[in-house]
Amino acid sequence: EKPPPNTAPPFAAQEAPKAEVPLPQIPAEPPRPEPFDAGAEASEEDLQVAEGEAKVAKDMAALLEQPFSKQKKALKAIRLQWHPDKNPE
Repeated sequence: EKPPPNTAPPFAAQEAPKAEVPLPQIPAEPPRPEPFDAGAEASEEDLQVAEGEAKVAKDMAALLEQPFSKQKKALKAIRLQWHPDKNPE
């Protein structure tokens, strides 16, 4: 005689179907601003503005790559560097 197949007793607890909980959607990263592009006929002031914007964009990109715990300190350093009271020009 063959043993009966493995079947759960009729009183065994059956698992209730699991309801799927939707995961929160992470919004797409917004596009990063591009620095001002001074053309060939740009004035000296326009070239200085373009250079400053390029430096700030580079610093901000480096800031975003740092861990969140260090971003606040790095942002404060950038703000102090470009603060008008610290740079009278």
